[in-house]
Amino acid sequence: MCDRFLDSTIAYQGRTIPEQNIRQIHKLTTSRFREGGFFPDLTFLLTLDPNESAKRILARHESNVFDNQSLSEFVKIQNNFLEIAKKVPDRVKTVSTDGAKEETFVKIQNIIDKAL
Repeated sequence: MCDRFLDSTIAYQGRTIPEQNIRQIHKLTTSRFREGGFFPDLTFLLTLDPNESAKRILARHESNVFDNQSLSEFVKIQNNFLEIAKKVPDRVKTVSTDGAKEETFVKIQNIIDKAL
């Protein structure tokens, strides 16, 4: 289990680096372990309206380098992730996080249960 992998690299770095270049680097660095490279069996794309996301970041009273990007950058990154989800819907499961944490947990738990 990991919290970032190829999808995140494509979503973030894909704003300035062509996706095919990122995929080629991934393949070169992981194919010695598995033919064609490694990919997660299941990925959760947690979605939230970018304006609401900005509110939640401010409410935390702490931020990191990713949090300090402009709203337009958040939208670009989110769109990149959504595009990935469209390409591999069997692997990438989109989960809305607009409700309570407990609701999001149940949604994810249900997806995992179905996958097992």
